[in-house]
Amino acid sequence: MNRIKHQFKLLRSIAPDASRTANFRRILESKVALESSALPARSVCAFLGRGMRTVPALALALIITLVGSGSGVSFAAQNAIPGETLYRVKLATEQVRIAVTPGKKAKAELHLGFASRRLQEIEQLIEQNGGSRTAVSEALTRYEDELDESEALVIHNPSLAQDIAPIIGETTESHKRTLKRVAEKAHERSFNGGLDDELDDAYEHAESKDDAVLYAALAATSTPPAMIPPVIKEKSRKKWESLEREMKKMEAARAVPVASENNAVIATGTADAFTAAQTRVGEARTRWENGEYRAALEHSIEARELMKEAEKMEKEKKKEREREQNKQKEESRNEDEDKKDD
Repeated sequence: MNRIKHQFKLLRSIAPDASRTANFRRILESKVALESSALPARSVCAFLGRGMRTVPALALALIITLVGSGSGVSFAAQNAIPGETLYRVKLATEQVRIAVTPGKKAKAELHLGFASRRLQEIEQLIEQNGGSRTAVSEALTRYEDELDESEALVIHNPSLAQDIAPIIGETTESHKRTLKRVAEKAHERSFNGGLDDELDDAYEHAESKDDAVLYAALAATSTPPAMIPPVIKEKSRKKWESLEREMKKMEAARAVPVASENNAVIATGTADAFTAAQTRVGEARTRWENGEYRAALEHSIEARELMKEAEKMEKEKKKEREREQNKQKEESRNEDEDKKDD
């Protein structure tokens, strides 16, 4: 057995030849496509899941080694994107890695890594401008599912949530930047079907998962404030501080007149929601300074929801103004044409 392990280590150290890898990928895609057409009802993930229960220990060790070493099927499939033949193999190897990884924290981190993969795939689809709206939508759904799985592993365990909260915080912040970049690229390339609403939903999903895990980390009400890890306290502080910065930007925008109009960028109808959000952020700051970190987070979440409500109302007002302007321009053109006819 030690000899076999030694040989596996040697295999991992051998870099695959690029031309042979490309040839192997083509052969493998053909075989996967042929077998998939013969067995359309059998998913790769389900097949592996059933096989893992009966496979001998040595064969299981070989599967684990192949998945972890970046060689063979796993290596050929690692760059596959939705719509390609090997993409299901890529997803299947991820499921194997989750299944054989011990510990909830390690599994949660894997799910976060796979969520990052889904966003990379979406960005590739947008850049290629050949991906379908369906493929992107499915990848976004898988992205949200991976975040859900990560949250589910730690949500009822405050100590575990404390360990994973900083990681999910950094990861989701990176994801939100990626989602903004993807949205910009989709607009630049006039991506088929538009993705604004789905990307906004994914952005909010990332934010809500970060909130949920942080809340779980603060859920042990019996824990004295002094015993809460400093990194968790800092995350709670950053929530209301980031909202304060956003509010300052919105306040600055209120002073900027809309072109050809004497209305504020922030419409009067949003004033109540905006004022309520300011109040909640002030309460969050006070609670945090008093060591009530969970209450501070609750107020921060409420403030963000109120700000979203204000932004939504303003967007509707902006669209209404644009419709009115377009209507006035159309009427003006019609009047000019009538005068020319006269």
